[in-house]
Amino acid sequence: MLTATFAHPVFSHLDSPQADRLEPVGRALMLRAAEPLDAESFLCRTAPENILRRVRADQLRVVVLDAYPTEYADSDGLRWLLALKEVLAKENIPFHVVSRPHSRVRRNLDLLRADLSQYDLVQDALRPAG
Repeated sequence: MLTATFAHPVFSHLDSPQADRLEPVGRALMLRAAEPLDAESFLCRTAPENILRRVRADQLRVVVLDAYPTEYADSDGLRWLLALKEVLAKENIPFHVVSRPHSRVRRNLDLLRADLSQYDLVQDALRPAG
């Protein structure tokens, strides 16, 4: 279902749990971050290699991290994100990140200068997936 709210205009279900999760959306694997990206988060405890296996098994074309609702990404979360980017890059799988403009997540990603494809909206990040 397509929902649009002022705070977070994305593809989601109204009854979706407010927890980190992985879910296919079309030809993309959506990594939904509801909690901060840190050592305790579900996503950061998911090995990048496991995400790659899921992408291969489901024959997906792109991985999108929806960090829009996330308050922050600490050094552990950023290390995980860079490790995921590296694993996916070796397999030529695009990795797109969605975050709020001017958020602490966006600021930290900009400081990394990690050459990430960043978007303000999930719909824009999914568009290249076809």
